Amino acid sequence: MNKRSAHIEALFRQGQQLHMAGRLTEAEPLYRQVLAAAPRNPDVLHAMGALMLQAGHPAAADGFIVKALAQRPAEAFQLTRAHVLLALRRPADAAQCARLVLRARPNLAAAHQLLGHALTD
Repeated sequence: MNKRSAHIEALFRQGQQLHMAGRLTEAEPLYRQVLAAAPRNPDVLHAMGALMLQAGHPAAADGFIVKALAQRPAEAFQLTRAHVLLALRRPADAAQCARLVLRARPNLAAAHQLLGHALTD
């Protein structure tokens, strides 16, 4: 890993720590710095989408999550997208995301819970 890559990775880790501590306004600029250097990094796109959702900006969150899914169709990203779609009042689309995850991991409780929320909305 070169010096620049190590710096970008350190920024991302610092952003994650702040994010996990609920310090969203401090984590966001770090994520944006990482995205400026690595705009297609699916993990950073997903983290930024999750942060935007937590900050009350589901439309912005959806843009980041869709980009993350385009890079890597991970189940965790699909679950986050289901949360985003529920926040956007799109329960049918959220249910579809949850079902995609359940096809791959039929015993995943979080996906069942999201599907239940989507179906009751």
